[in-house]
Amino acid sequence: MASPRARLPPDGLSSHHLSKSSRRRSDAEESRATARTLLLKGHSDPVSCLAALDGGRLASGSWDNSVVIWSQDGTQLAKLEGHRRAVWSLAALDAGRLASGSWDNSVIIWSLEDGKQVAKLEGHTRPVWSLVALDGGRLASGGGDASIIIWNLADGTQLTKLEGHTSYVQCLAVLDGERLASGSRDRSIIVWSLADGTRLSTLEGHTSAVLSLTVLADGRLASGSGDSSIILWNPADGAQLATLEGHTGSVQCLTTFDGDRLASGGDDTSIIIWNLADGRKIAKFEGHTAMVRCLATLDGAALASGGSDETIRIRPVLHPAAYRFNACASAEYRAFEFEDVARSCRKEGCLGDLFEAAAVQQFDEHIGGLSASASIARQAHVFDALAKVAKEDAGFRSQMIDSLAPSVLALVRDDALLPDMYRRGVSNAAIQELAPSPLFRVVLDAKFAAGPKFVLYFELLIFIVLGLCFTRVAPYQVFARGEKWFPSENIVEIVFAFVVLAYFSVREIYQMAFTRAIELESSEEQLDDAEGLAAYLADAIVVPLHLIACCAGKRDEFEDWSEKAIREPIRYDALTFLGLSRAWRYDYWNWIDLATIGCAWAAFSRAAMPGARLSPDLAVATSMLMWVRFCWYLKNMRLGWAKFVLMFEDIVWDLRYYLFYFLVVLLMFASAFYLYLGPRKSDEFGFHDGHNAFRTFPYTVYNLILLGFVGDFDPDNFDEVAVRVLLVFFILVVMVVFLNVLIAIVSDSYDLSMAKAEGLFLRSRCELITETALIASLLPTRCLPTHDEATIKASLALALRRATRQADDDPNRLNYTINAVAAIVDNRTQKLEAELAATRRELSEMKAMLQLLVDKGEERHGLLRRLID
Repeated sequence: MASPRARLPPDGLSSHHLSKSSRRRSDAEESRATARTLLLKGHSDPVSCLAALDGGRLASGSWDNSVVIWSQDGTQLAKLEGHRRAVWSLAALDAGRLASGSWDNSVIIWSLEDGKQVAKLEGHTRPVWSLVALDGGRLASGGGDASIIIWNLADGTQLTKLEGHTSYVQCLAVLDGERLASGSRDRSIIVWSLADGTRLSTLEGHTSAVLSLTVLADGRLASGSGDSSIILWNPADGAQLATLEGHTGSVQCLTTFDGDRLASGGDDTSIIIWNLADGRKIAKFEGHTAMVRCLATLDGAALASGGSDETIRIRPVLHPAAYRFNACASAEYRAFEFEDVARSCRKEGCLGDLFEAAAVQQFDEHIGGLSASASIARQAHVFDALAKVAKEDAGFRSQMIDSLAPSVLALVRDDALLPDMYRRGVSNAAIQELAPSPLFRVVLDAKFAAGPKFVLYFELLIFIVLGLCFTRVAPYQVFARGEKWFPSENIVEIVFAFVVLAYFSVREIYQMAFTRAIELESSEEQLDDAEGLAAYLADAIVVPLHLIACCAGKRDEFEDWSEKAIREPIRYDALTFLGLSRAWRYDYWNWIDLATIGCAWAAFSRAAMPGARLSPDLAVATSMLMWVRFCWYLKNMRLGWAKFVLMFEDIVWDLRYYLFYFLVVLLMFASAFYLYLGPRKSDEFGFHDGHNAFRTFPYTVYNLILLGFVGDFDPDNFDEVAVRVLLVFFILVVMVVFLNVLIAIVSDSYDLSMAKAEGLFLRSRCELITETALIASLLPTRCLPTHDEATIKASLALALRRATRQADDDPNRLNYTINAVAAIVDNRTQKLEAELAATRRELSEMKAMLQLLVDKGEERHGLLRRLID
């Protein structure tokens, strides 16, 4: 048997940790690590148990026979190996020790200081399913042999053996210093006296195995079962106090936090948060892709879960405000619900907590069963509600800004904020909804100013110089003439162009690699079984490398590496594996960049060759692409400049169906005119230049386009009645119907694009910040603006004032109409709310009057009875 040992963490355990390690973070940023969901990967089999340790550390046990110790930020600190079979239970002990129970029927006591085995307790004849630490240096273990053993940790001896269950002892919980509760597959819960080992009571109510137990803050006991229910018990008398139902599979694990909240995980891959005060389900987390097997609370600030998907997720414990807006608009967006939540938080002085709770929605969880995009959209509604509440009470605005500033600053300093959105696959529509929110706009503006802005202007400058070099080189090459400013001008321009093109090429390759890494990091939940071309491609790459690895004696290592690096990426998407991620290839600007860089390389390389000349076609293509690329820079610099580019993009996209049907109609008429006036009449008449306008089919299409859009035609060409009727019909369809439809489409697209221009512009800025993050991180910090609470407060004040002005003075006619209608609706809503409040007061007064009448009637009735008596 291999000796027990602690192993150093391998590389690549936590993508979040790796992404953080390469960035410069302040102390405030480090504290932010607990406010996002961490995804930990270190086990090769299902994670079966968790235990919270001191200092925010976490221990996890797995079917891979190992125990892993994790730090608060997701770093693997040690790997404890000593069990021969799966680790099923863990218990944190005093004096820096940890106990682990296994399917090898043993319990091992570990020293967390050096990762060495301190003792090995053997007494069970079947797997050890559960462990719990007792006071007085004792440990309780429940096994598959239906017994519970109480151990003396000082010398490893058995103090007591409790027997009463008829099947596996699945779970244990300490009620107080003298009582122990045990749950079993025999569907019962037994409460034991630790003083003498006697059975105090038996709790029966579940219809399937009792799989989990936890003790609540007020002394009640909660049990989870294979019957999908959770029962709350009074251990004193065995009474069932409440039954919680919400899972669709067995309840595998339970834990409590914040005193009045209970978390449960189950076979249905979800974690449900319950309000113990009324038994209401207040949140649902969906992140695991397989059974949730274990839960643990870390320092009351985070909830850890382990599952059969071999991962551990550590989530922040949300503020109660989060659960309020989680209940808002689960099916559809109703703005007033979010505004009511914001107003209630304003009265309670917890707006900062509401903002931070909404920001948590942006991370790795599908809270409340929502998709990543839906949770981002709901976050936008919360931010908008906060801004609206601030506008309602100008005197309260400064107080609100003071409460929001620390949370906003934390988002500004969170470098993984935007990459996480793209990694989770948040839709462009959701980002466009979130980005214009005044509060999130402050975050974007601060992030843009802290590096990406400098990168953008620097790249624009060198791109303009590159364009100037091309305007000097191209004419000299194409026309073979031109005056030089100095003898070696062309050489200097070509060398500079090569340097600039090398920079842009490296940047494009980095962007492709960056988007590929983000997609592959989030691909595990979307993997399908490889088949068809993907399977053949994977085998074609892996099989030859596998033979080489076998010859080198690295078979096992290669199989693990090839599964993660080759087979999984191919199963996700073959083009992503090759470097063309979906996010990259679905953005047409990336293809324009690629074409621009390629044509520029070809043009300047041709110019650098002795005796070679730059062809006019290549020069024209390069010139046009560079001008299009220049529009991209304008689009990202200012909203006013971006509007036209965004408008043009939307109009072209909206015209795709129109152009298709126009082409169909054009080909229909072209075939008719070609058959009527084709080559057989080529000698009878001409078309301005002495040639038949319809001598070939392509030439017919070309002339019909001129006829439809320019009105250029020769009446002599249409010398027959049928041809003239066809001409009139063509003019009616194309020049009247199609051209008016074109005008309508362009007009509507213009209005819509102007209405959503700010969202499109800010979404583009999000992409720019993400793309330039690496380059911006290399810039010296002394050259960049710094952000603290004072600057964030000033930005928030400006953003709220700007939001108020924009709503009143938006020049776009569609936005103006929307704002006008919204103002009318708000006014009527306020009137209805006032009328409803008055009605409630009247009803309250009527209720008081009725109660007074009832009281007087009872008095008279009592007096009458006394008189009769």
